[in-house]
Amino acid sequence: MAELSINQALPPPDAIRQTVREVVARPEFQVESPSTLPFDLLRFISRILQAIFGPLQRFAERVFDFSPLLGWLMVVGMVLIVVALMTHIVYTFRVALARRVETISGLSKSRRTMDPARLEADAETAAARGDFIGAVRLVFRSCLVRLEAAEDRALRLGLTNRELLRRYQSAPLAEALRIFVDTIDAKWYGHALCDAGDYEACLQAQRVVHRHVGEIAASKCETRKPKTETKSR
Repeated sequence: MAELSINQALPPPDAIRQTVREVVARPEFQVESPSTLPFDLLRFISRILQAIFGPLQRFAERVFDFSPLLGWLMVVGMVLIVVALMTHIVYTFRVALARRVETISGLSKSRRTMDPARLEADAETAAARGDFIGAVRLVFRSCLVRLEAAEDRALRLGLTNRELLRRYQSAPLAEALRIFVDTIDAKWYGHALCDAGDYEACLQAQRVVHRHVGEIAASKCETRKPKTETKSR
């Protein structure tokens, strides 16, 4: 009687199979097949190489069949060509790298020898003829030259204006540098009109940079004084 009651409580086999199919079809039970993209890419590259070197291989086989000596001479000649090409590539790369280092060194030297007073004089000339954005850029460059000289370290070549702001974001002259950068971004790169008011704002920012440079110079002098007094004693 107990076995009969259990069999009566079970659902029909078709209902069980349908339920199993529904459960197995759920997303959490689906296993994605591994991607064949790497193997497809390798097969594609293999077909390209075969299409390129296949005729050469058949030609070499015919040459070897005709004359093994001629075939080996051809192989040696191809090896020499490959070696010559690799030597040329390495030489060209070294020459290009040497030229780049020489160019960077020359640019760094020319920037260190740049006279900030001359840049400021050129800025006044540019402002007098109405080229205010050119004057702003010259004043900004003079500020950077003075900053490099005060800190005894050159700014990295290729340093962007935004990277410069991040570098001095906690310094007292951060807001002054931001005035320069925002003006140049909007009026030089953005092609907006730069007027006398923008130039005057940058001149005020220049005064902040000059004060900061003067403070650096004063702190250096204070640091050197004890050493000088000690030597004199």
